Parts: sequence; C-alpha cells; structure tokens
Amino acid sequence: MKKNGFTLVELIATIAIIALIGLVISTNMLGMFSQEEDKDLEDFQRRIEEAACMYVEVVKRTQCSNGCTINIDELINNGYVDQDIKDPSTGETVKGNNKYNVTVSWSNNERICKMR
Repeated sequence: MKKNGFTLVELIATIAIIALIGLVISTNMLGMFSQEEDKDLEDFQRRIEEAACMYVEVVKRTQCSNGCTINIDELINNGYVDQDIKDPSTGETVKGNNKYNVTVSWSNNERICKMR
C-alpha cells in the first residue's frame, strides 16, 4: 500500500508548533510596546519636571523658597511647555487639566521637582 500525505497526528503537531511560535512572538511584541509606552511616559514627566524647575529658578525663586506647587497651565502660559503637549498615556492635551502639577521642594539647598 502506498502512503501519500500526512497523518492527522503530524498535522496537529505542526499546527501546535506554529501556534506556540506565534504566541511567543506576540507576547514579545506586546512587551516591547509596553516598554516603549513606559519610556514615553517617563520622558513626558521628566520634561514637565524640568520645565517646572526652570520656571521656579527664573520666575518664582523667592516665592518658592519653602516649596510650592506649579500647575501645568502656569508652565504653558509662561512658555516653558508647548501648548499642544499631550500625555502619552491618554493622548489628550494637558492644558486646563489640574492633574498635571509639579511639587517643588528644597533639600540641602537642592531643588527637587516631582510631578504628582
């Protein structure tokens, strides 16, 4: 008897291997996208914090000697942050949103700017 083609077991094993490879690749791709999103969010926060530190140094040094909170609208209105800057986690512009505040404090004559 002549045997042509593949057996059912061979086909199922091949499909299972292909599915496993696809699962591994898709999982790695999702991890890469997640890391990129985290990096974008960290860069966004760093830019806002640096802008607030510069703003305090140039404009509000005496007013913030004991610490203060800087609102994102102050930074935008004074030209320290672009008006159309978007939060990478939501994709929305930050102007007019009160959740983007930077707390400025002093420790050992060092200014610490941290976004809340």
